[in-house]
Amino acid sequence: MEVKCAVCGQAVELAKWQQDFERLREHPGEQEPYVCETCQDRVRRDAQQAVSFPR
Repeated sequence: MEVKCAVCGQAVELAKWQQDFERLREHPGEQEPYVCETCQDRVRRDAQQAVSFPR
């Protein structure tokens, strides 16, 4: 199944064994957002930096 990342727009091919494949397949008519691993890491890192306090 090919999906596009909601953040960067990159087309990604999901394998049947991936967790997101089942979630997106179960709700084909809904607009389930997909975020690629690269963007997930970037968003996670930015969020951690935003809440980290200087020592």
